Amino acid sequence: MTTVIIGGGVAGLTAAYELAKRKERVIVVEKNKELGGLLSSFKTRGAPIECFYHHLFPFYHEFFSLCGEMGLSKKIVWMPASTGFYYGNRMYRLTSPLDLMFYRPLGMLEKFSMAKNLLKMRKIADSSKYDNITAKEFILKSTSRTVYEKVYAPLLRDKFGKYMDEISAAWFIERMNLRNRRGLKGEKLGYLRGGFYQFLDRLAEKIKGMGGEIQLNAKINGVGMAKNRINAVYINGKRIKTDHVISTMPPQELSKVIKLPKEYVRKFAFTFETSVCVILGLDKRLFDYYWINMIEPALKFGAVIEHTNFMPLRDYKDHIVYLASYTDKDSKLLKMSAKEVLRLYLADLQRVAPDLKLKDVKWWRVCVSPNSVLVYKKGVTTKVRRMGRKTPIKNLFVCGAFNSYPEGSINESVKGGMECAKLVNK
Repeated sequence: MTTVIIGGGVAGLTAAYELAKRKERVIVVEKNKELGGLLSSFKTRGAPIECFYHHLFPFYHEFFSLCGEMGLSKKIVWMPASTGFYYGNRMYRLTSPLDLMFYRPLGMLEKFSMAKNLLKMRKIADSSKYDNITAKEFILKSTSRTVYEKVYAPLLRDKFGKYMDEISAAWFIERMNLRNRRGLKGEKLGYLRGGFYQFLDRLAEKIKGMGGEIQLNAKINGVGMAKNRINAVYINGKRIKTDHVISTMPPQELSKVIKLPKEYVRKFAFTFETSVCVILGLDKRLFDYYWINMIEPALKFGAVIEHTNFMPLRDYKDHIVYLASYTDKDSKLLKMSAKEVLRLYLADLQRVAPDLKLKDVKWWRVCVSPNSVLVYKKGVTTKVRRMGRKTPIKNLFVCGAFNSYPEGSINESVKGGMECAKLVNK
């Protein structure tokens, strides 16, 4: 039995590994020159670093299990994660629930309202009944307009841009509950010490060691079909016979290479944002926090993630900072050169950190990933759950950020790959 897997990210590699363990023949097809997707890395003067920031939560059970099989469990470390909010040209610490008391942009009644709402959301066992209203409606009803405008609206704007008023309250509740599992001292987050590239490399080695094949710089030209089944995939013009196909592409993208029923594509034609990250290698520390939410609409980026305030500086030799943002496919930002993007982001960063000089930047990198963040509009959570892994084509299965909920995390990708492998075996 042969399975062709479209996409060499975490979901695709996990599916390939699970099938190869069962003595199935697998062929992983990746369009880029390297594996990993959003988890791909690049070299620094020290350990490699991911193109897009990543960390782990304690409930990533499937990922931890797979890490164990890769012999990497001992490399998972847990560190305190400090959080700041930049609002009105001032930095505020919001690492623990107690820090909310000192957040001056909100009055005491507003702080009480916000705290009460966070507790209320924790008690919601089934958020799906809130999928028919927007996050904005839910927040305004549960707290106040001031809380919405000074805390939540900027966060929604930074992540979803022009779609911020359409976001599902169900997604908002789930997302807030994921991020608010912290005690009085704040939260601890995990990381694979030395970089997640180790996880990808081990997976690839295991797959190849069991007879699997991985093709990089590979393009799917089309497929052969008979009786609503795919019997061949054309890879770089070469016909490869197959019994099953697993795709990690969104349906609207997949439909460009595989003829899918129009109703299926229309029904699951999700909206995506593009991730834009500017990574800087600096000779000085910028801030005291790992993660800073930039509550400032004029800035090009919505978050500053100072990775070396989380992992030891000695691992990298330089202070590593991510300037993270999301944008829609029509943004002017995506038409700029990497140097133009860097200049824009650096100019904004110097507004926040005026002591930063250009000479402090030892190296930089601009990373862009289209279709990387699902826009969780009202009703979309229900749609994601109904989508599942199966498709109208009998031997075609899908897994990726487009059918992960409530976020497209490493763990969700591992789960998706495992589930698709089980369906193939059935």
